[in-house]
Amino acid sequence: VHVFQGDAGEWASKSLSRSKKQNHGPGRSASDTSKNCWYSQHYRVLLVDPPRMGLDRKVCELAMSGPFEHVIYVSCGRRALKGDLDILGKEF
Repeated sequence: VHVFQGDAGEWASKSLSRSKKQNHGPGRSASDTSKNCWYSQHYRVLLVDPPRMGLDRKVCELAMSGPFEHVIYVSCGRRALKGDLDILGKEF
């Protein structure tokens, strides 16, 4: 089990950037694919506890394009949850 705790927006940005570099080939550094980089890991479950305004756009993009089989969403904001579910519900 691998767990990452931190800013989901930062993780999504770095993960999406890494994914684009891998798809385009050259220019990728060894550190981009190191198993020690938290954003280079492949996770099956995405657990998010977003702020009241909802998930960052990049987190939604990563959730839908990433390797995730499940998303666990903790919410205290009804409006944000509905908006995020409208987006994520298309993939999950």
